[in-house]
Amino acid sequence: MILILTLIGFIAISGIQRFLLGQIGMGLLYLFTFGLCGIGTIVDLNNHKKMRLEYKTKNKQKSV
Repeated sequence: MILILTLIGFIAISGIQRFLLGQIGMGLLYLFTFGLCGIGTIVDLNNHKKMRLEYKTKNKQKSV
């Protein structure tokens, strides 16, 4: 899911993956700077596994 949203960030809405992770500030920064001129989005592509693990951990804690 994170990887798909990051790829969508290249085409349409930069930072959508950050909103999903609950990082509203970073999401807004990415949105207004077009993914930090694309560099931030590329970094997120490289770190998508770590971001996915954070997302799963956060959702697991909410359900308990």
